Amino acid sequence: ILLPQIRAGITVAAAFCFMLGWTEFLLARALTSADTRPLAAVIDGTGPAAGTGWGVLAAAGVLASLPGVVALWLVRRHIATGLAMGRRMD
Repeated sequence: ILLPQIRAGITVAAAFCFMLGWTEFLLARALTSADTRPLAAVIDGTGPAAGTGWGVLAAAGVLASLPGVVALWLVRRHIATGLAMGRRMD
């Protein structure tokens, strides 16, 4: 009985947790080794020695953000519903 009513709220919470975990950079950079780093920390370490390859960094940033964008796009209806459920109806 409760699952249909709280499904949108759980979806919003899961989407926010996913995005926060996906973009966590400093903790991952400090606490992981070079073999097990997440994508954001790997992108940070791929800069060339002679300078910054802005095109490569921009492309890597776009590719790194695609899973989050796709995940949020798939649950966009539930996010809107979940955010609207929190408003007060007087």
